Amino acid sequence: MCGQLETTDHIIFRCALAQFAWCFCRDSFDWSCSPLSVENFQGQFLESADKKNRAFLCFLFGCVAWSLWLIRNEFVFRNVLVSSPDVCVFRIISFMQKWEVLTKTEDRVVLAQARQKLAFTTSGASHGLALPYLVLP
Repeated sequence: MCGQLETTDHIIFRCALAQFAWCFCRDSFDWSCSPLSVENFQGQFLESADKKNRAFLCFLFGCVAWSLWLIRNEFVFRNVLVSSPDVCVFRIISFMQKWEVLTKTEDRVVLAQARQKLAFTTSGASHGLALPYLVLP
């Protein structure tokens, strides 16, 4: 998408859209920094997290990575570029909502709170625009 060598780290952490997505997560969840690579995510985020937070971080990683990968594929195979970086965040929230049913019942409260934090940050960043296709509890 941006002319750089497409490595896992580049697509999921280093391209401009990935950096936007992770900085958005950083701001939404009050992290001190954003992950910079797979190794950094594993070392700085997963290894220092307790079991509950580790499960959430893995879930979030899947949502972010899948969102970025699909956006990349739309560009590569269909020549469709996202209209705004917010689209990536909306997709992350959407995947969180769709995939929540696959998680343990006791983890769903944490995921709902995380979705709400992302949605709240999105609405603030978008100057009050609503998320039209999301139904938040």
